[in-house]
Amino acid sequence: MLSPNTFDHDKLALKSFCEKLEQFAMIDHDFAEGSLVVALTSPFGTGKSTFLRMWRNDLDRRRIVKPDTPEAVILNAWELDYCEDPLFAILAKLIKAIPQADEGKMAAVREAAADFGNFAISIANDISSKVGVDPIKAGEYAKKKKLDRYQKVDFLKLFEERCDAYDRLKEALKKAFGGDSPKAFIMVDELDRCRPDYAISYLETIKHVFDIHGLVFVLSIDYDHLQSSAKSLFGHELAFPEYLRKFVQRTFKLPAITTEGYEKLSNFYVERFIEIVGKRVSLIQTESVAKRIKELAAGLRMTPRQLQESFRIIGHVASGDEERRGKLYWCISTGVVLMSLLKVSRPQVYDSIGTGSEDHVTVGEMLKSLLPKRSADWWFRIYFTGSIRSESSTAPDPESILKKLGFIDQGVEYSGRTELREFYQGWGDWYSESKSRLMELHQKIETAASF
Repeated sequence: MLSPNTFDHDKLALKSFCEKLEQFAMIDHDFAEGSLVVALTSPFGTGKSTFLRMWRNDLDRRRIVKPDTPEAVILNAWELDYCEDPLFAILAKLIKAIPQADEGKMAAVREAAADFGNFAISIANDISSKVGVDPIKAGEYAKKKKLDRYQKVDFLKLFEERCDAYDRLKEALKKAFGGDSPKAFIMVDELDRCRPDYAISYLETIKHVFDIHGLVFVLSIDYDHLQSSAKSLFGHELAFPEYLRKFVQRTFKLPAITTEGYEKLSNFYVERFIEIVGKRVSLIQTESVAKRIKELAAGLRMTPRQLQESFRIIGHVASGDEERRGKLYWCISTGVVLMSLLKVSRPQVYDSIGTGSEDHVTVGEMLKSLLPKRSADWWFRIYFTGSIRSESSTAPDPESILKKLGFIDQGVEYSGRTELREFYQGWGDWYSESKSRLMELHQKIETAASF
């Protein structure tokens, strides 16, 4: 989303947070008996995956200068949640992505995994082959047990052999990845998107198999979503905070996007989606629109993913030809921004405006709750003048509405010429008795958003 993914190009202003989080992990690892596991929480679409990629790339770059910098690997848990056993999904990625252990240690891990894997016959063949488990051997083992079902079987011995294989695997992992200081940061992404049973099994595997001093696990999760997954398995009475504490020593929240972050994102998306050199010409004056987008997006507390989707819509709606580049009336441009952002972040408000069922005061109060008074006043005037269907005598009285919202003091004499004139002019000669300007934009946006 924010390529290239390095802190040199950080649009979310998260570098200082990363430095603090890494410093905490390096120190607190000393106090963990096994691996240190921390959770990085934030709702979907707020930039967790981007943050992990930037952190990993930063560690990789620093390791060139300072070889003892911990290795870093990102595991996308969701990619392999069709597997029944997360152990081998983790092992396959870990062995492939972390080459710092010598070949002998890696061979020992593979051999121990193969021994243990022969007891876990249900694992998917494509995963098992990556870690050295022979699926044919496993199948033959299962067939033999089926034929011998009526013979005397020492199940206790089989259980003991499985436990021994597990112990050998864990010992091999300790030799490969164990240490007094962190050898690797294992960043687990998309865990909250997995099937509930697989997500919980993933946590338990990290806790029981990879509880190795020398590893730091960073779990990127939507806390509420993972909580719902756990409660769907164990019941709604589950005390999830205490349950999660069994696996996670510390929980951090990804910081909310700052005003600076919204500005960087807005400028970046203007270049990427609205005006694309050689591909798209915009009717909007892109130099002026980024500031207003930043202001409203920050008030709406939009996630980077929501903002990206809004810009995609704006880009489609406002595209044109070279002759009309940047010539769209300024209120129409701003109306496109307003409706596109509302579609993604406040769909009910967007639809009420688009169908003409909106209540002006309600919309004004919403803007006042999101923005400083002066900005809310400006955006409301854009909305109000864009929502008028005609200049007939049945149109709402702007004076009473502006005064009710506190945008004009009660004792001040209202003058329609000075208060709303520039906004009406900014919409151009676009009046209709059947549809407002914003209703027309709603129709255009719906068409653009369907592609």
